[in-house]
Amino acid sequence: MNRTKYSIDSNGQTTFIIVYLMGFTHFLNDLIQAIVPALYPIMQESLHLSYAQIGLMGFTLSITAAIIQPFMGWWGDTRFTPYSLPLGMFFTLIGIIVIGVVEDYSLLLIGIMFIGVGSAVYHPEGSRVVYYAAGNKRGLSQSIFQVGGNFGQAFAPIMAALVFAPLGKSGALWFSIAVMIAMISLLKIASWYKEAYNHHISKKEKKDIKTKQIGRLELIYIFFILVIYIIARTWYYSGITSFYQFYIIKKYNLSFSHAQVYIFLFLFGGVLGTLFGGTLSDRWGRKNVMLLSMFGTIPFSLMLPYADPHFAIVLCFVIGFIMLSSFTVMVVYAQELIPNKIGTVTGIILGLAFGLGAIGSGVLGYSIEYIGLDQVMYLLSFLPFVGFLLLLLPRGNE
Repeated sequence: MNRTKYSIDSNGQTTFIIVYLMGFTHFLNDLIQAIVPALYPIMQESLHLSYAQIGLMGFTLSITAAIIQPFMGWWGDTRFTPYSLPLGMFFTLIGIIVIGVVEDYSLLLIGIMFIGVGSAVYHPEGSRVVYYAAGNKRGLSQSIFQVGGNFGQAFAPIMAALVFAPLGKSGALWFSIAVMIAMISLLKIASWYKEAYNHHISKKEKKDIKTKQIGRLELIYIFFILVIYIIARTWYYSGITSFYQFYIIKKYNLSFSHAQVYIFLFLFGGVLGTLFGGTLSDRWGRKNVMLLSMFGTIPFSLMLPYADPHFAIVLCFVIGFIMLSSFTVMVVYAQELIPNKIGTVTGIILGLAFGLGAIGSGVLGYSIEYIGLDQVMYLLSFLPFVGFLLLLLPRGNE
């Protein structure tokens, strides 16, 4: 490969071309993944699905990724597999084709499972590639990587309005082109990855070895707090991305396409917030940014269920910007605690996020069936208060 563009720096400089390429493939990967919830209203109408069945679809997508992701992270720490990235994208390709073709609900769940497997393979290994390319700008580099994924999530509702509204579920087949582009890009990245891995093995990550070692009990304590934090964050995220569109369609009498704008602004705010949060964490520290993310969300989340349609569209953007600014920061915080197990730690954190999001999607779906959509949206607005637990976290190794 071209050494001037892809060379590995020994002095902590960031290989931005790899970071940007990973952000691009993350955009394509998460665009496909976010197509599933964006399709919920169309699937509900065409297949006559209940809220519980919609919740089960979200549960299937997230729990598949949650179960496999920690294992893939551990596997990458013990066996170097640079071509697992394009392989994971191949599973995603199968899934999106199945969703576009089949009409049976059970087969749809199988297609969703394939997308979940592809995501589980991609995320821990992709995060490891970015870690190697990051140099001394881990917060910024992981944020660029995550921003790519956030852009993909943000554009899914717009794609749903532009593609699925006129074409229906079969419009998913057009997105197989995006998956194939991602596969080609990841094959290019894999060549650099092999060289970067050998470089880091030869260095034996001397800087990381010198970092403060965390005891087992302290590690359990830290991860317990992070789990509670992830529950609050992912359940709120699931509530907005999966069910808020139904809430505003009902409350404001909006069309499906108009409702997607609210979800887009929530996710687009997250794109900007992620980049801002990662950059800020390199200067202010990971814990401080996580605290700011949750505390800053509280007043706006409490206002959202009561806002008129004009103010609500502003609140969606603001909440997305503040709340989603902390996700990458949380991943880097955990990576720096155990720097010799990047894949395992990333797989656990992302697996928890997907898994707890899956549980949240299922719980929220069934809760709407029993207590109503309005009541669930009101209760959801109190979840950011869980952020007070972050005060109990120690500072990381930044």
